Amino acid sequence: MKLFEDSKNSDYADERIKMQRLTMINQAYAIVMLILMVSILIKQFVYNLHFSAYMTEFIAFFVASFYILIKSCFLGHRIYSGKKRLALILTPIITATVITVLSFLGNLEHHQRIQEFWVSASALVITFLSSLTITFLIMLVIDKASRKRNKKLEEKFEEE
Repeated sequence: MKLFEDSKNSDYADERIKMQRLTMINQAYAIVMLILMVSILIKQFVYNLHFSAYMTEFIAFFVASFYILIKSCFLGHRIYSGKKRLALILTPIITATVITVLSFLGNLEHHQRIQEFWVSASALVITFLSSLTITFLIMLVIDKASRKRNKKLEEKFEEE
């Protein structure tokens, strides 16, 4: 496809055209990821299908996400810097909330059968706190790896 070809050989390709091409690819990626996530949620919660019915979308979504994350760290991009530092705090909270709500909705029938409210509420609190802790720890490790790689690349650049 000509869209993905490198335009180094092109006499008239300038930085603006390259940026537009990269922006289009970035937007296409975002659209595909959104479609995958919507497909997963619809198959899981609307149609109540087994995991095997949406396993392909699940794998594609998370492999692509992890690839972008790992590649960004490897290239030394600071993932959580400047204004994005707030994301280091908000992302675990949002993720834990989503996991807790999805857990509640997935086990709604079980929660309705439980006679004691505190048993159900404590399960949800434990789900929230464990999700929050795990997500926060993962993000800290990613941030530390990103900073370490960035520092290593800066040192290499200064030596040259």
